[in-house]
Order: sequence, then C-alpha cells, then structure tokens
Amino acid sequence: MRHSALCHSWLSLRLFDEGTINKWKDCCTVVDHVNGATNYFFSPTLVADWFYESISMVLAEIQKKPQRGVPRVEKVERNATVISIILGVGGSRMLYDVVPVVSFKGWPAVAQSWLMENHFWDGKITEEEVISGFYLLPACSSTGQKENEWRLSFARSEVQLKKCISASLMQAYQACKALIIKLLSRPKAISPYHLRSLMLWACDRLPHTYLAQEDYAAHFLLGLIDDLQHCLVNKTCPNYFI
Repeated sequence: MRHSALCHSWLSLRLFDEGTINKWKDCCTVVDHVNGATNYFFSPTLVADWFYESISMVLAEIQKKPQRGVPRVEKVERNATVISIILGVGGSRMLYDVVPVVSFKGWPAVAQSWLMENHFWDGKITEEEVISGFYLLPACSSTGQKENEWRLSFARSEVQLKKCISASLMQAYQACKALIIKLLSRPKAISPYHLRSLMLWACDRLPHTYLAQEDYAAHFLLGLIDDLQHCLVNKTCPNYFI
C-alpha cells in the first residue's frame, strides 16, 4: 500500500515476467527506482482509456451489423473511468455502468486484522466464502495521483455478506440509494459505495433481533440517513473492511 492513502494502492508490475510487462507497457507509467532499475506501474487512467477504446470498437461493430435478438446500442457515455451504456430491447431501456478492474484471489494483508474481529455474519457463512478475492478499481483518493492510484474494492465479499442481511434492511438500503442517485442527481460526495459501508457497519453494531424485524424498513431508512448525515458532518466514512 505504499505511495497511497488508506484503502488505495499503486500497482507495480515489477514481479511480473517480461512478456506481461511488454504486453501492458502502454498502460503503465514509468518510475525510475533508486537502484537505477525501471519500474512500471499499472495506470488506472491509461487502463480506462484502453478499456473505453476497446468497448467502443465492439459496440461500433454491433451498430454496423444489427442482428435480431441482439440489444440495440442507444447511447455510450464516459464519465472519468466509468462507461455508461444504454441498450434497447423492444420498448425497454437498460443502463449499464461498466468499469475496468484488476482482480485478485485471496485477501490483502492490509485487511487481515478485520478477520480477527467479531461480525454479524459469523456462523452464517464461512470465512472462505468471504475472502475469496478482491479488486482494484480505477479511483484515486482526494490527495492521490489519479494516473497511478487504485482503490481497493471488496465487492466480491459484499455479495456474500448480503446473504446475511435482512430483507427489510436491504429495502431501506435500496430506498436510500434511490434518494441519492435520482433525487440528488449523483452528488460527488456521496455514492452507493458509502451507503454499503454504512449498512455493513450497522449490521455489526445493531442486534440481529432488531435488524430482523420485517416491518422496520422505514426505521432502517431513517437510520441510514442519520448515519450518512453524521459522516458528511464529520467528513469521514470508514471503510468496513479496513
């Protein structure tokens, strides 16, 4: 996790073979090491550029040769490292937000202490299911270098943890997410990423018997909004895994 703020990291290709480095060299920034060696760092911005060009080529081919049963490409937009694609099927429209990631198996050392703590999912799913892997997303911290810094993502683990979350709390999360995305027009300060962290923290903090109540979705929604307000006032939202 050198060079980076908490939950972020640079990705060096130093341990990869020469063939891999040559293959991805155009998506790297070059930093000279103190011993004179050249170190290639996988660049999130350059990877995002390559990914957008590749996606655009595929979608252009689909538009040139439309086939029956294949969705129509209605619109393609890029917002920083995220590609938004709107596909049409009949009278329906589907929005996909696509982002390139680097996938890893195992569990990062920086999050190892999290496994030693007590959690709401203990005894419900196995540790092996939770720590099957993690990702690096092309997103830098507020003080980081956007051309080099990636953000750790535990989306694969979150999928497993959601199995242990009550339906009423998930309803509250979806409602709060809709408020942020639609009513607040996707503000930069708040995202579903922050909401998921707050929900998981709440699961660890509050009694299971309370969270399991089926008719408490409205209470949970107000609780998430209150937690979100607390984070905004204090300008901090701790990562659940680190």
